[in-house]
Amino acid sequence: VKGKLGPNVRQLLTNSLETLASTPGTSLRVLHIAAGPNKNGQLRENINPFLKALAHTKTLEEVNFQGHRGGYTSAVHLARAVQINQRLKRIYWDDNSTTLGGFRHFLSAVETTCNLVECPIPLNDVKVLLADEQTCAEISKIVTSIQNALTNALNKKNIQIAEQLAIEKRKNMFQERDEDWNLHRSKSFAPTRRQLGCSLPTGSAPSTARTSENDQEGETKKRPRAFLTLNMN
Repeated sequence: VKGKLGPNVRQLLTNSLETLASTPGTSLRVLHIAAGPNKNGQLRENINPFLKALAHTKTLEEVNFQGHRGGYTSAVHLARAVQINQRLKRIYWDDNSTTLGGFRHFLSAVETTCNLVECPIPLNDVKVLLADEQTCAEISKIVTSIQNALTNALNKKNIQIAEQLAIEKRKNMFQERDEDWNLHRSKSFAPTRRQLGCSLPTGSAPSTARTSENDQEGETKKRPRAFLTLNMN
């Protein structure tokens, strides 16, 4: 967001962002709306409707809304979005005047459930809290806990991916083994012409062809017996 935002433009942008986040038909996956140091380009509390709708977005995976000074309420909405919306993978939210209470909400969210693969700690907001003796000790612990929660969530996701790949590999291996066995069995048990010819004794006819002794004698008179004679002289 660059330049000076008047009240009408600010409200229009706020409504557009909220609609964008809540519209199911959009194909947008990455949204960068970071603001600069100029106060006239910051949405401040007007960023909150967008962050509230972010919990239910169906496509957005990466969001950068740094620099808008949304404060405590922005951190609360972001925490809820991270906890509910498993499609969110990357969040950049520094320079939003996040309070100690806002960091507490975010920590609670990532410790409960988290699908983020990249979420840098808002260092500029942390520096402000570190400069205050009343919040210094607690914010240090919160930052460490957030980092641990994000790392654990990422490691857990990597383990799940590795396990899924291993399952698919074993499944494919067993399937290929079954296919090879079926092919081998079909070749082993398929009778050849030679095997079929040797299955009957020389000079004999199938038992099913014998209906009676009279029929056999009549058949013998009609055609020669199927004997093989070899002259060894």
